[in-house]
Amino acid sequence: MLKISKSVEYSILAIRRINLHNEEKFLTAKDISELENIPYELLAKLLQKMKKNGLIDSVQGKFGGYKLTKNLDEITLFSVVEAIDLDIQLTDCSFPNAQEDACGRFSQCFLRMPLVNIQEKIVELFQNLKLSEIITT
Repeated sequence: MLKISKSVEYSILAIRRINLHNEEKFLTAKDISELENIPYELLAKLLQKMKKNGLIDSVQGKFGGYKLTKNLDEITLFSVVEAIDLDIQLTDCSFPNAQEDACGRFSQCFLRMPLVNIQEKIVELFQNLKLSEIITT
């Protein structure tokens, strides 16, 4: 079953918290960790991935921290998932480049193509779903 990972959930919580403080001050990883009750080491890694993928930026210095690079209505759920987990996967055989060794029933499976179609629709939904639609302040 498709499941949003804790890493994606924590990333969305971090983005929400950064957004709440974006105009007031920059939040550090320690601030976000404490405010959202997210393990610090994991959060630091997630923030690095989101920065690398252009979702957030960091400001160095005494009053530094993290800020969003875009508004919530410009950030899709897919961009967060892609930054953190890279793949949305229903089954091992649902990727376009899946090989027969993904499953012993690969070549005669009647479920593979319907599952591929469902996965494509989920990806499309995630690509169109803006964080402003799921994050409430």
